[in-house]
Parts: sequence; C-alpha cells; structure tokens
Amino acid sequence: MYKIHPKTLFVGKNVRYFPSCQSTNDLAAEMIQQKEAFEGAFVITDNQLAGRGQRGNNWEAHPGMNVTLSVLLKPSFLLASKQFDLNIAISLAIHDLLNAKQLQNLSIKWPNDIYVGDKKMGGILIENMLIGNYIGWSIIGIGLNINQLSFESPNATSLRIEMNGKEQDIQRLIENLAEFIEKRFLELKARKTAEQKNIYVENLFRFEEWHSYKVGDETLAGQIIDVSPTGKLIVKTPKTVKEFDFKEISYLI
Repeated sequence: MYKIHPKTLFVGKNVRYFPSCQSTNDLAAEMIQQKEAFEGAFVITDNQLAGRGQRGNNWEAHPGMNVTLSVLLKPSFLLASKQFDLNIAISLAIHDLLNAKQLQNLSIKWPNDIYVGDKKMGGILIENMLIGNYIGWSIIGIGLNINQLSFESPNATSLRIEMNGKEQDIQRLIENLAEFIEKRFLELKARKTAEQKNIYVENLFRFEEWHSYKVGDETLAGQIIDVSPTGKLIVKTPKTVKEFDFKEISYLI
C-alpha cells in the first residue's frame, strides 16, 4: 500500500492502489466512466500484467521494483489540437524528477521516452478523452525503471543501475513525481508553453547530432532540430528539412 504525502495542491492527494492489475490506464478510464475520478488521482500497482507503451509495445517491469502508475488530469483549458503540449509538460516533470538525482546523459527520446545515455529508463502513454474541441480528461500512464537490476532488453536501464546499485525509495520518488507533475501542469495552465517547449527540445535525445534514421524502407541521415506545434519531429537532412509523425520515423543506433 502506498501512503504518500506529496507537497501538492491536488496531484497525488487521492491514491488508488492495486497489488496487481492488467493496466493502470484501463482502471483510470473505468474510474472516469463510473464518475469516481478525482483530478490529480494516482492509480498505482506493483504488478502490471498488460502495460503498454507507444507503438503498442509492452512494458517490461518486475513486480514491486519500479514505478507503475497512472495520473488523472483535467486539462479542460487545452485544445485537442494542442495535446502535445501536455506531453511536453509531463515529459519535463519526469526529466525533473531524474535530473534531481544528478544523472549524467539524461534526455527525452521523442516523443516521450526517458533515456540515460543510449538506454531507456522510462516511458509515458497519454490517453485523452475529448469534450468537443477540448480535452476533458487525460489519463497519463507512467512507467519508470527504479530498482530492477536485470532486463531482457539490452536497451533498458534503471535508476538503481545508474546510481551504482544503490536501492531507491519508490514511495518517496512517487511523492516527488507528484510534486513535479503539478508544477509543470500548473505552468502549462498558465500558458508557459513556449518556455516548456524550449526546455523539452534542448533536452531531446540526439538533439542537433547527425545520426541515421529509418523512414519506410530507406535509411536517412538527419539532425533533430525541433518539434512542431502538433508534436511532429523536425529533422534536418543534407538536402532539406522534414517533419515526421510518431510512426513515420525510427531511430537507428
């Protein structure tokens, strides 16, 4: 059971804990449908059986060793066409959390994975419910590798691994996460989107570096230079500048 006491106004003040579940995002959606949802509520589990990420990928996490939760927010001030601004705010909140641990080579891999060096430490899956042209509810699924020491994927790491094996206090990290989420969400509500976007772009994985990418069946040399207002990745190639949607471009190591 998680009894967290974040220094917040509303984020993390209401907690629903499940020892095991299929998906915290699915449980959060049920809470909304049954009118049992509170803004800022956390849905937390120790063992998510069917967690999912971007592009339909599964999320690998050993029970009780990581942060696996969903946050419920009501960004009713945000047009659906501006939903990537919420993605930026949440990505920055997680970046803030890990940056406070003074991790080296911390970055955000577009659109919303958290990397240390060339390895993934966390990811976000945001599912929005619209009311007209605006966002009514946002369900923000967050997975962070904290105390897990081994992974099937060679591309994964954890906070404990990066902190030289030092075990981390997951409950305290969740409290801090609530505080950073509220800070960045209130900035978003105060229309500090340009400031947030600048910080997000500057902390992008491979920002302004030349690397190879896969586009369709082709390999493309490119340099990430920006993100569009709708969240498309802007890449400079030797001949032009192109924009790519989530599933149109893949990173090559």
